[in-house]
Amino acid sequence: MKYEFNQAVILCGGEGSRLGNITKKTPKPLIKKNGKPFLEHQIEYLKKFGFTKFLLLCGYKSNDFIKKYEKYKNIDIITENKKLDTGGALMNALNFLDDNFLFYNGDTFADFNFKYFIDSLKKTNFKNSIAIKYHNLSNRYGKVKINNKSKLVSKISKNISSNYIFTGFSLLNKELIRNIKTEKKNFEDLILEKLIKQKKLHSFKINKKINFIDIGIKSDLKKGSEVLMQSLNRKVVFFDRDGTINKDINYLYKYSDLIWNKSAYKAIHYLNSKNILVFIITNQSGVGRGFYSEKDVLKIHSQMNKCLLDNNAYIDDFFYAMYYKYSKKFNFNNSDFKKRKPNIGMVLEARKKWKFDIKNSIIIGDNIVDELLAKNLKIRFYKVNYKTNLLNIVKKEFKD
Repeated sequence: MKYEFNQAVILCGGEGSRLGNITKKTPKPLIKKNGKPFLEHQIEYLKKFGFTKFLLLCGYKSNDFIKKYEKYKNIDIITENKKLDTGGALMNALNFLDDNFLFYNGDTFADFNFKYFIDSLKKTNFKNSIAIKYHNLSNRYGKVKINNKSKLVSKISKNISSNYIFTGFSLLNKELIRNIKTEKKNFEDLILEKLIKQKKLHSFKINKKINFIDIGIKSDLKKGSEVLMQSLNRKVVFFDRDGTINKDINYLYKYSDLIWNKSAYKAIHYLNSKNILVFIITNQSGVGRGFYSEKDVLKIHSQMNKCLLDNNAYIDDFFYAMYYKYSKKFNFNNSDFKKRKPNIGMVLEARKKWKFDIKNSIIIGDNIVDELLAKNLKIRFYKVNYKTNLLNIVKKEFKD
């Protein structure tokens, strides 16, 4: 299915009564954690996955949101004329919604891969999905029953036996919720219940290791800073591409010519399950030489992730250097040169985008330039080839 998700719609209208005096002056999403409002941590994280527009649905102390964000070009605010529940707030915003959008609570943070969430939905015949998580210790959240074969949601309730909870993150299609009657009900009752009855609600399991928190109660509000710091300190594996993840055939640019390392699927899935970031860093001088285009590089990376998706795995991001000293097609500058391995430019580009600690990184590659890159960064390096069992390496490095 060809549809995009660029808009995130965020519930910010709750009174936060369970937090007592804390929210009498400040609404939950605007409580500061690690130097900025809690709401902004998730927004900054979502930008990594192509979300460019943010719609705040505000009720309680809506003027606080207006004062803070009215000048932001990428943030719009809708206020309620009367007190609405979560489902009513969404229906109230119907005319401001994109055709497809992410919907979640402004007092919630999670650091799973939202592109993986979206691509998993696109692979199906459905247009609505919720993210669920294994979590059998709390009854604060709605528990979710699914059909294991179809992954369709069959029930959401606090009163059912299930080890999965609804995280509050949903991918929704506006047309499918447009005709639902507006009532003063919560989101689960008003929207999700109808989609479940119509067999139009898919599910996406996020792994147990993701950093996830809802600051709706005092104990979790206190934990918020720690959880956000853990997210910034995630471990990272940088894989070289040609000769490591796949066979090096010299200037690969067609996916049909790609020969996978047979262990790549399982190795990447293992890292995903640990909530360890997986990045590709690859020199692609073939672009600078004019052998193929940057568009070809992007296409093959997209196709690689589509294949990995079939094997329950996903690469979080790709970084590539097109630099070639004698290029007749591009006027490369010193910044372009610094991206080319063994220079550290691609890793710095990744850190700027993802905000991780380089000390928590390792590099796996087949070439001396990969080894020199690791040396320049003062991090661990594993030398391999495309026949090496990558799963054994990552299990050894990141064993429980």
